Amino acid sequence: MLALGILLLEIETRTSIEEHREDPDLNPGDTIDMDTDYRIARRLVDLKDNQNVISEILREASRKWFSEYGRLSKILEPDGTRRDTGYKRVRIAVLDTGIDSDEYDYLEEMDMIGGYRDFVTPCVDGPKQDERGKHGTIAATPLGKMCPTAVLLLARVLETKEAREKEVQNVVDAIDWAIQEEVDIVTMAIGFSTHNNAVEAAVRRARSSGILIFSAASNQRNTSDIYCPANMDDCVFGIFAANAGNREARALNPSMAPAGGRRAHCFALFGEDLEWDEQQPLVRGSSYSTSMAAGLAALLLQFSRQRVESAGDGADRIEIEKSKRVQRD
Repeated sequence: MLALGILLLEIETRTSIEEHREDPDLNPGDTIDMDTDYRIARRLVDLKDNQNVISEILREASRKWFSEYGRLSKILEPDGTRRDTGYKRVRIAVLDTGIDSDEYDYLEEMDMIGGYRDFVTPCVDGPKQDERGKHGTIAATPLGKMCPTAVLLLARVLETKEAREKEVQNVVDAIDWAIQEEVDIVTMAIGFSTHNNAVEAAVRRARSSGILIFSAASNQRNTSDIYCPANMDDCVFGIFAANAGNREARALNPSMAPAGGRRAHCFALFGEDLEWDEQQPLVRGSSYSTSMAAGLAALLLQFSRQRVESAGDGADRIEIEKSKRVQRD
């Protein structure tokens, strides 16, 4: 029973008991014996300290994930010279519930805003966020962290994160708007609980235009089937959530093998217990994973667009040393 309890605790904290043996707060003794892991486990699950201890472990895991991503981003991001010499920035359309004014202003200061359209209340000018939640802000925020050189085109298509049948046309119109705006990526941390032919047709139009499409597997955790259009795995990156150890976050995801068939592809990215602000609670959900996946795709796209330089022997190269670092890391 003790071994089972320790195993479950390791699963919950994403760390092994052995990693805590050097922590003087959890293991004040100098010797390692058969009771060491038991004492550590008791301290981890102590009702008084459990929440703070586990939260700090999860926060550290999140920081480590973003630190590793930061190393990759630093290698792939273009320098100032490339941005000033005709470099084409990646354009991302974000279809969701809008964005709050503070986040909009922040992204505008970062020179990331390329446009805004409200398909829910077309007569309203400027950013408008549904007062019952900030799902659209949640969808936009990770993009600034994952690919700060991208250009965002924000479309408010829903009143709440739960898409309703009456909002289908909003989504269709926003996808067509994204096509007209020649975006590279459409990201939707939203979806419909049942398949919708109009949405499917709009998505296929976008894909035929060469647009990459990302959509959340579900906003109902593991209590629903895969949303539409995430269920269109032949042309949409349906994104599931993973933890900081890149393991599936089962509590947040619908079944990856729904009744009636098997998915050809399943994609998952960090989305369980993320730390955006050390003063704020940890956040989780496939919505974060979806936006982060879109941001990662944008980072890779922009790397592929960096200016080709001519090598002395006449061969073409794109920062050979930079490419070597990518391969090495």
